[in-house]
Amino acid sequence: MKIIPLSEGSFTIDKSKLFVPFDTAKDDLQARSAGSLLVEVQPFVVVTSEDILLLDTGLGFERNGIPQLHQNLMEAGINPGEVTKVLMSHLHKDHAGGISHLNAQTKQYELSFPAATYYVQRKEMDYAREKGFPSYITEELICLENAQNLVWLDGDGVIDGYIQ
Repeated sequence: MKIIPLSEGSFTIDKSKLFVPFDTAKDDLQARSAGSLLVEVQPFVVVTSEDILLLDTGLGFERNGIPQLHQNLMEAGINPGEVTKVLMSHLHKDHAGGISHLNAQTKQYELSFPAATYYVQRKEMDYAREKGFPSYITEELICLENAQNLVWLDGDGVIDGYIQ
């Protein structure tokens, strides 16, 4: 098994819930907004003999017109199309922003990993829809709700006999 962190960088976040990039080497920690948090957004990919598992999808930001998460995977030697499972811990926008992306041609959201099976807690999706913005970006989750490759989870369980 191989576990690879896919850092999207450091950010400050305050009560506005906006993620502002923060360069720990250049930016002054004391100059950030009062009450803000400094966070590292870091999805992980786990490569097993059976699967390439993506744990969370980060913020969904793009770099040079490519989803940053896809770029991070490629830099780790993984083709994004080879991801077989996407496991979502929860659906806050810093964990789920990369679930989907807006297709520039169709102007519709589409899954970022269409060949993968997505695993999401049903109660978490219900909560995300209820609470909405600014913690959740529900319009980015809509294409997931109706996807053929979504598996709803209810409570604890085992996926494919080896993921708990």
